[in-house]
Amino acid sequence: MAALVGGTTRRDQILVAVLEVVRSEGWTAVSMRRVADPTGITATALYGHFDDREALVAAAVGVAVTVLMSRFALATLEASSGEGRLWASLEEIRRFTVDEPDLYAFIFFSVGPSEDTAQAVPPPANDRLIDALEKQVAGWMPEGNMSGETAEVAAVIAAQAHGLVLLWRQGRFKDADAFVDFYRRAFWIMLAGVGNQ
Repeated sequence: MAALVGGTTRRDQILVAVLEVVRSEGWTAVSMRRVADPTGITATALYGHFDDREALVAAAVGVAVTVLMSRFALATLEASSGEGRLWASLEEIRRFTVDEPDLYAFIFFSVGPSEDTAQAVPPPANDRLIDALEKQVAGWMPEGNMSGETAEVAAVIAAQAHGLVLLWRQGRFKDADAFVDFYRRAFWIMLAGVGNQ
């Protein structure tokens, strides 16, 4: 994770510590004191790197988004067709949800940067995800002689993925295999509907 943060500076170590707290205790456990302990500095010293808890959390969200988007990009590299790249991206969203449930919740459901900290982090996660999905949709639609607004289709895909993830997180599936099966069937149905418009 440290490589994705950008290096081994004290600031990088702090951001890695935030993500480890999120993974082990959830994002609400993130505090200046809780993050300072594993980095070996005082909570007061954290203020030399971040103005407040909100700025710390916003920067950590930016790192978590980078982790997701890096995985997303790698997943699509091996696919040979537009449809294959779209499916690879959908599968990576699902895998990230199962592999990193707390980071996924941290990115999409728990926090949002305020106007004061929004400039310090990458664009909101949903914007980055929808932009990446839009590229995959744009590569997929011509293969099936489809036309339409790729941005709208990408937004619907992202919304469906988030909805299915929420159902998974709420325990609506008996196990991970049932979630995988339903996730894939739900996207087959949705994408077939797009293709028939």
